[in-house]
Amino acid sequence: MGIIFNIVEHSPDLAMNCLEVTSVHSTRDMSVGNSTRVTGFYPYREIHGMVGKEFSLVGDFPPCSISAVSRDEAVINWLENVYTVPVGETVETPEYAIDNPCLSWEGISMVFKYESLNVWDTIISELDSVMQLHSERPQCAGNSQEMKQKCLKLLYEVILDGCEALRPLYAWLSASKNWNTLIISDYSCFVELLGALPPSDLPDADVWLDNFAQIVVRNRLDDLMNAVPGLKEFLEQAAASGCGKALEILDGGIEYKRLLERENPDSVELLLLMCVVDENDKENKRLFSRYVTEEDIRVGAKFDMGSSGVVEITEVGDEYVELAWEDGAVKVNNDYRRYYLDSNPEEVTSFDYASGYKAKRYLCCELKRVNLWSQAASMVKSVCFEHRFSFSSSSADELREEALIAKSLLKLLIDRGDTELTVPYNELCSTDDWSQMIDLLDAY
Repeated sequence: MGIIFNIVEHSPDLAMNCLEVTSVHSTRDMSVGNSTRVTGFYPYREIHGMVGKEFSLVGDFPPCSISAVSRDEAVINWLENVYTVPVGETVETPEYAIDNPCLSWEGISMVFKYESLNVWDTIISELDSVMQLHSERPQCAGNSQEMKQKCLKLLYEVILDGCEALRPLYAWLSASKNWNTLIISDYSCFVELLGALPPSDLPDADVWLDNFAQIVVRNRLDDLMNAVPGLKEFLEQAAASGCGKALEILDGGIEYKRLLERENPDSVELLLLMCVVDENDKENKRLFSRYVTEEDIRVGAKFDMGSSGVVEITEVGDEYVELAWEDGAVKVNNDYRRYYLDSNPEEVTSFDYASGYKAKRYLCCELKRVNLWSQAASMVKSVCFEHRFSFSSSSADELREEALIAKSLLKLLIDRGDTELTVPYNELCSTDDWSQMIDLLDAY
């Protein structure tokens, strides 16, 4: 999804002097070098507030300070040295050694870059870069803070220059971890940065609402109203004053688009994994497996485990379920642990466990939060690899069971609306041999 920056009047290209300060930590050992860089970005207005104050980008890094700044140059002090950085230039300090007997070399240095930027070009460039990174590599969403800060700081400067109508977009981006999905992950941050709602009868309110309306596409209006004090009343007043955008939002004209699990890596849900294991059966230890999704995680739900009986959910919490099987019960927490329930605990004493007793026939359970698409794709890939290379000792029956579970998860995603998965699902259903389907889901 793209973002449109609506403003009250056409804003000419803004040029602004900005300073980038980079701390560089280098190590070398056994001919292997490594360098870590941390960069801080400071617009001209912020630089002025930093004059005479020490700051450090890394906790144990020697601090530096800005002694003077003008449109032409910035003067920076570090390690008793003074560096003058003319606008449009970059100054690198010498590298200073740190005594570390465990390494061949360890050193620190700084890089100072003072430049005049086109504000809007830089905002859009950094925004596009972060969006692309989060789309292609969502696991790296936490590694884009420097690009995010550069974009957000410049956007805030535009707001301070009088474009208050951009504040909803600033709050939205600041409160969204993933800029590809743009789903608000921190509503307290969003509310704080959004600030006071504008009077509904001001001309700027229309533009403010044009920007706010974009947020509703990726975030439920009810969630926004519950989080932002007075938002419902503000929209109703604006609609009564003749604001078409407010009326469109209230009437549902701005359609909320729920992102599919494939589109949103942050969409996670509880998944209950259960299997019955019989250590006495050397040929097929795992007798029956079942994956239970959120649709069926409810009190009273019963699950047929084939010849191994029935498992019933007796209690459900936010991060746990309690299960009953045969004559026993077990509480399964979402804590990355596996939980075990012996099929016949009455015959086993605490002394037996202390002496090294291990159950021979038991229910094994695990509760975790997963992205259902990632889970299904991983299972398909695992079965494909097993069919081709036979990495593990899984029996043919166990592989068939895993394939059935993988297909059932894909079918659930299709039923939820991800109809594009129908094609690979049908291909998987058309054969029992998945050895040639390792790359089947890569395009999705």
